[in-house]
Amino acid sequence: MKLPIDLLQRAENEFQKDPAEVATLQAHIAKNYALQLDGPAHFERRRVMIAATAREPADLAFERYIGRNDLLHINYLSIGSMQARAVGRIRYFDKREHKTAFATGFMVSPEIMMTNHHVFPVDDVAGFIAMADDAGIEFNYQFDTNGKPQEPIVYALDPHTFLHTFKDLDLALIAVQPRDVSGRHMLSEQGYLVLNGDLGKAGTGDFATIIQHPDGKQKQVALRSNEIIDNGLADVIVYKSDTAQGSSGAPVFNNEWQVIALHSAGVAKKG
Repeated sequence: MKLPIDLLQRAENEFQKDPAEVATLQAHIAKNYALQLDGPAHFERRRVMIAATAREPADLAFERYIGRNDLLHINYLSIGSMQARAVGRIRYFDKREHKTAFATGFMVSPEIMMTNHHVFPVDDVAGFIAMADDAGIEFNYQFDTNGKPQEPIVYALDPHTFLHTFKDLDLALIAVQPRDVSGRHMLSEQGYLVLNGDLGKAGTGDFATIIQHPDGKQKQVALRSNEIIDNGLADVIVYKSDTAQGSSGAPVFNNEWQVIALHSAGVAKKG
């Protein structure tokens, strides 16, 4: 799977920040509080969202947002591990490139997976079949607590049941078969990530956690050096983080483990 040149150029022209601009933005974020960074309207939306969704005392979560407390409750790790179950590695044989392609995807309903449009740049089922062979999503492709590879659980994608792509937002929604290819597991075991279309899920200077399969490798998570540096655009969040090509289609989370965006070509589409 290759990133389209036009997508990279668009990201670079419209959203990408050069190192000097990033440094300026980070210096501005360090010197100001959330109210100054986000403005009163978004500040209030963020406060209301935290109160409604935080799995910890809301006052502590709000203190972290306004820059007074960066500590996280230990359940942040266990909740993250639970959310990660719905994230998998996409793998298929690309008939155009004559090689295996990798990306990241995640369940957004009991039957539907989300990833990027540029992972499956098609408009209909016929285009999908012409482009991709043996397309599936692999869950559990990761290391266990002893550092040993776990056995992946592979489900075939099912575009005949449902397929919707939208190039402008670089997203694709595809149905997944309910039983894995071995016949031993049900898709319901993986769960799914609940999407929330309301504003207020993230603020400038917040940290974005990304669960991903960089370069098609075992599942990894970006927890550090992933600051949101521009939250002022209509449908895009700009952040600084460690990702790689196989990270395309990964979910981007806030500190309450809500999905705030879909990772795409160095920027993230708000979700």
